Amino acid sequence: MAYLSEDKITGTVLVNLHSDGLAIYNNTSIERNIKKQEIYSVDKPVTTDMTKFSKGSILTGFNVPIGEDISGDFTVSAWMYVTNGYEFEFRIGSYGVDSSNMATNGYYIIGVQHIDETSVLIVLTTPGDRNEISYSKTITNAWHHFAICHSNNMLYWFIDGELIRSEDISDPKYQNFITNHGKFKMYTQIDNCFNWSSSGGSSTVYMDDIVVIKDQCLWTKKFTPPTDVLVGNSLKYTQVLYPYPYATVNEKDRLKMY
Repeated sequence: MAYLSEDKITGTVLVNLHSDGLAIYNNTSIERNIKKQEIYSVDKPVTTDMTKFSKGSILTGFNVPIGEDISGDFTVSAWMYVTNGYEFEFRIGSYGVDSSNMATNGYYIIGVQHIDETSVLIVLTTPGDRNEISYSKTITNAWHHFAICHSNNMLYWFIDGELIRSEDISDPKYQNFITNHGKFKMYTQIDNCFNWSSSGGSSTVYMDDIVVIKDQCLWTKKFTPPTDVLVGNSLKYTQVLYPYPYATVNEKDRLKMY
């Protein structure tokens, strides 16, 4: 059962990722064909070691294209579990990519960056302008809900349903970069090359229920985090993005019930 019934989803579900430990599924309201070369991930993208809603979750770094312009209203959300204080980021943005699909020449980035055991940065970036604020929050070794929403030129950042920051982005320096680039990508990232942590070692990040909804802003003020998957698997189209063991992507595969 989903947190949102179909009649409450007025926008277009472009990304709706979850795993049963055997594969990563994208269950959406429109048919999508995300090519495997468009996805950036680590060697073990699925796991049964740490789970939130089903028998598996998504492991460590994962990057999947949103596929459409989302310069209007949108909602981006995910559940994440980080094992220690190493840096990771939950963010969306418009990018060009290099030959390995890593982001280069970022045009527009909004996200939450975990920098140490008790701090996060709330980030809004355009070329030459990094606009960030720090926020005290211990988020290690537990599942936490992250969300970024946009409505009427306002951005809203949430952690566990708490409104952390809101920002007016009507200024042309933001609008020039968010509008109709056609290269929007959303990803979570571990960046071990730029470690802010005092704890040492390396971290593991588990993810579940990564959702992008176009043309619908679900939250603009404090809310209770979902107690179930946000959208669920009842929508019309399902693509298997990352079967395990690794195999050729077959977008016609149907979702298996948990």
